[in-house]
Amino acid sequence: MSEEKNALVEYDVNGEQVKLSPGIVKQYLVSGNGKVTDQEIVMFMQLARYQHLNPFLNEAYLVKFGNSPASII
Repeated sequence: MSEEKNALVEYDVNGEQVKLSPGIVKQYLVSGNGKVTDQEIVMFMQLARYQHLNPFLNEAYLVKFGNSPASII
């Protein structure tokens, strides 16, 4: 497994600690019927970190349908 797949991203949002890993994102935070790529997961994690968004509070979404590129909302 690559380091990216095991990467844990930690950051604060409004005084609360948010921890994201590729496994957590894939299991709990992806919507739609498509299979997200590792690159899409890393992009989502980094965007949430840089924008100080908490995806567990629905402040950011990773959505993918079929073979289309994922949307980060």
